[in-house]
Amino acid sequence: NNFENLNPIEKQELFLDTAVIYDEKSEDNTDEPELKLNSKILCKNVSFVGNDDVKIEENKITTRKKNTTFEIDFSCDEDSDSKKELYLLFKNFYYTTDSYEQFKPQIRFVSSSGKEESFSFGMTNANDSMGHNRMPCFGLQECKSGKFFVTLENKGVYEFDEISVFALDISERDEKFNSRDTDEISSLAFSENKISLETSLNEKQFVRFSMPYSKGWKIFIDGKETKSYRCDIAFIGTFVDAGNHSVVLKYSTPFLAAGVVSSFIGLIALVALCFYLKSRKKENE
Repeated sequence: NNFENLNPIEKQELFLDTAVIYDEKSEDNTDEPELKLNSKILCKNVSFVGNDDVKIEENKITTRKKNTTFEIDFSCDEDSDSKKELYLLFKNFYYTTDSYEQFKPQIRFVSSSGKEESFSFGMTNANDSMGHNRMPCFGLQECKSGKFFVTLENKGVYEFDEISVFALDISERDEKFNSRDTDEISSLAFSENKISLETSLNEKQFVRFSMPYSKGWKIFIDGKETKSYRCDIAFIGTFVDAGNHSVVLKYSTPFLAAGVVSSFIGLIALVALCFYLKSRKKENE
């Protein structure tokens, strides 16, 4: 439950360290402990600067002209001089309009040293059922302080739940992944509707496959079918015991056999109906 409340960068870091498993049969436990991430995600102190053409109050931005710009300043009490990945989060940020047009905010980042980066991304309006969350990354930057200049192309009202600035220290992540043993999976082979591999694990682990989850996939370990899980929002995986094991994934279209049988029965019924109607026609003649 608390996973859904994480922001995109926190989910990203969690996926790099572990697997988030969705089990439809498990009970809903509302007393789950709060997730704790070991990565260094620093939330910056943010202030908004409007002008005569842009009014910012609470969670609403009102622009009086097209292509108007407002400013987002950030800073924090940070001693480190090392560069960090810089992110700007827009949570449930949308443009209130009666039309279904999209809009593309233009963002210009200026660091305390004067370095500049530009970014643009598409957003949907309040009538659209798609998500309204975006979190562009501005790469490695000096993140003690800086400014974002956001240009909104349309005149009107923009609403949001949160606009935040995050800096991610990736040094620990790099050290952790560089030290990982990469000889745990071998003999990876692909064929039509089938994937096979060999595992050699020191302890029981959850193995995640970078392909979309589907109920059509069946996972076999040493020839025996095992339970598969939807994990990390959209992927498939399963638990594999320590030691050497053969893992095979096989795909078959769900309900294909039932569909073939139904089609065959329908064809027989159609042929029988045609013969019946033909015989009735002869009797009437």
